[in-house]
Amino acid sequence: MADHHAYLILAYKNTYVLQKTIRLLDYKDNDIYFHIDKKADINEFYSYKNSVKNAGVYFTRRVEVNWAAFSMVEAMLILFEESLKNGSYSYFHLLSESDMPIKSQRYIHSFLQGKNYDLIEMCGVSKNGGLENSSTAEWNRYYYWFTETPFYKKSRLYKFFVRIVLVLPQKFLKINRWKGEKNLKGKDIFPTWGWQWVSLTENTVKFILSKKEYIFYHFKNTHAPDECAIPTLIYNFTDLKNVRPSKRNIIFTGKPSIITMNDYDRLMNSDDFFARKFDEKIDKEVIDKIFDRVMESENEQ
Repeated sequence: MADHHAYLILAYKNTYVLQKTIRLLDYKDNDIYFHIDKKADINEFYSYKNSVKNAGVYFTRRVEVNWAAFSMVEAMLILFEESLKNGSYSYFHLLSESDMPIKSQRYIHSFLQGKNYDLIEMCGVSKNGGLENSSTAEWNRYYYWFTETPFYKKSRLYKFFVRIVLVLPQKFLKINRWKGEKNLKGKDIFPTWGWQWVSLTENTVKFILSKKEYIFYHFKNTHAPDECAIPTLIYNFTDLKNVRPSKRNIIFTGKPSIITMNDYDRLMNSDDFFARKFDEKIDKEVIDKIFDRVMESENEQ
């Protein structure tokens, strides 16, 4: 299974784009693993067991996942752990139900064959390898409580309470959860942030799991640990020469922008493997057109 890829999907609803994505991932050298949010009805997803003909399909144990909370990290770790139990993979690709491949599986497998680097968007690291200021990474200096609830995403008043009443005093008192912590080079830990959606080699996944206790200690009760846990570990404890850009096409305007037909040419002319964020309620046409284009490319090769 040395050239097999594991696709790890975090999902909380069975979207139209996920249905299209699963068809594009149905490839003989793939296995697909689902973590379904415990709040969702898992029965909506079991049909993939029968509809997928070439790839393996597996469902992991589940936790209730909340926005910007540590439960998102727990779900990622579950996907890493349970996919590793199944065998050896060249790459582990983390996706959500809003992501979609924009390249064929033949292309992705061929491009990554024999490679040994990780695809991670290290947003807290400048192009020359130096450090950039990052408000998200700064948040990890402080303790955030009461984030494991949907109210943390939906209620401005709730966020105000957590951030002002609980976090601001810590900033005033110069609390730093990382004080005294040293990285691989003996320097102070630099909390780094990046995109949650990554493609990792097996060695890196094993390294992350070896740091599971460390991850729980440092990232539980923080804001957006899903954007900081892996980048912080990679930046501080590995050799960055093995890191490349994530091959994901995401446009942020405070949050990921929804992809429309206006983005189609840009996406298909890029060298990225995946894109996000899609929403069939906003633009179903672009989902169908990308699907047809990738399927056509798969059949041509």
